[in-house]
Amino acid sequence: MARLRQRVVRRSDGTAIAVEIGRCDGAQRPTQGQRRGGLAPWQMRRLEDYVHDHLSEELTLNELAQLLGISLRHLSRVVRQAKGVSVHRWIADCRILEARRLLAETDLPVQEIARRAAFHSPAAFATAFRAASDYAPVEFRRLIAGKS
Repeated sequence: MARLRQRVVRRSDGTAIAVEIGRCDGAQRPTQGQRRGGLAPWQMRRLEDYVHDHLSEELTLNELAQLLGISLRHLSRVVRQAKGVSVHRWIADCRILEARRLLAETDLPVQEIARRAAFHSPAAFATAFRAASDYAPVEFRRLIAGKS
């Protein structure tokens, strides 16, 4: 505090005071890595578990927000903060990852995998899968089988 007074006395203009206040204030703020207002770890685990357990169902933002006891807006904000994408994009990515796993590890028909990933039709599933992986589901399965 004494150093601050000496600097302010040496520079009598208001700019020096503002600079010192800004410098001191900035030193007490949390670092960039520390964010406030996100989900508690148990809430994120609950959300992830629920989404993965219900991938074959229609999931709504309202349903997910109620699960956690938060608003729709807060859900959208914290998922984007934690996952880097919107809630809908995150769920779609989870569904495609599950479909990739099922294609690689099971002999389930593509129609059944499409149903388990909550796609309305095998064609919609094939289109989304190709957009995400550059392969049709059957091509992906063949490629994975060739590597094993």
